Amino acid sequence: MYVEGPRNIPLPGLVLGSLAVVPPLIGAVIAWTFDAHWIVHITIIWGAALLAFFAGVRRGLSFQLPNPAKLPELAVMLWLFFLALAALMAPWPLLSLIALIVGFISVGVVDPKSADRGRAPTFLKSFRPTQMVFPILAYLAITLHTVLYS
Repeated sequence: MYVEGPRNIPLPGLVLGSLAVVPPLIGAVIAWTFDAHWIVHITIIWGAALLAFFAGVRRGLSFQLPNPAKLPELAVMLWLFFLALAALMAPWPLLSLIALIVGFISVGVVDPKSADRGRAPTFLKSFRPTQMVFPILAYLAITLHTVLYS
């Protein structure tokens, strides 16, 4: 079980967690500013890597807990992993972007619930929803650009 307070975000987690969501924002700005379609593919790869990372972190956290992961936790881990895979393998960028948006919404909703149940660090209750706003907005902006200019 995790016991640190909800606002006690470890500095490395805050810095790395914040920096991880900056590339999609930069990608959205580049896509709109320079009408650069190549950046869409790079941001899709980055987003898929992030989702796969979140899936792995969820699985890794379950190994540290006294009782084994339950089926819903494993299902969420697989859900995030397969959304990442779908984003990488989709035949059209629009499908990839939708998979990423759904994935980041999922992380922003599920991680705080896991923190409430003591299955994840409690700081994720406040940090994860805030953190996920940025990639969600970035991928929505990239999706809008893709729809309007492709």
